[in-house]
Amino acid sequence: MVARRSGIRLDRLYGDTEGLKAHHDKALRGLYNRRTDRSRFVSVPLARALTELSQQTNRRIGLLIDRGGEIANVVVGDAHRVFLPDLGRWRAGADRFRGLRLVLTDLRRVGLTDDDLTDLTLLRLDAVATVFVEPTTGLPGEVQWAHLLPPTDEEEAATTEGDPRGRPPLGPRLARVHHGPRGPVRPAADPREGR
Repeated sequence: MVARRSGIRLDRLYGDTEGLKAHHDKALRGLYNRRTDRSRFVSVPLARALTELSQQTNRRIGLLIDRGGEIANVVVGDAHRVFLPDLGRWRAGADRFRGLRLVLTDLRRVGLTDDDLTDLTLLRLDAVATVFVEPTTGLPGEVQWAHLLPPTDEEEAATTEGDPRGRPPLGPRLARVHHGPRGPVRPAADPREGR
């Protein structure tokens, strides 16, 4: 049975799916059945499944996760980049975030790229995180993440003048990129989490 949310199939893979083996395709689609705690970027079991699949396929994999912790999109890229699908009007607006966070794998241990930070800014994502794939084991390694900051008072005053509604858009100022040995990937309090 295929799960649906608002008439959208929840087992669709986006991106570069050509050449995937059948068992990898099935495992990637199975990621839609997992959840993560809303207070974490990604749970340990989900991060492990994600990085192991990334290593087996030799591709970057991305998850768009909503604020409730449900997987909204599974995106498959090549070894270097992921091209995100059109998000349409998913909570779109000049003065609000989309309510989605992007979690990516990183096979080359490069960290957040300019493309990742551009997606964060232009798509108005809540946050973007990259999980390094340990080369020998395929397990999750270091995590880097970034988020946007609201505009400063000076920026707000400057942008409010030209807006007929008097509302400034979200500031495109990037918060510093955060690093951590495990970052937001912490052991789950509930052992059933991430299933």
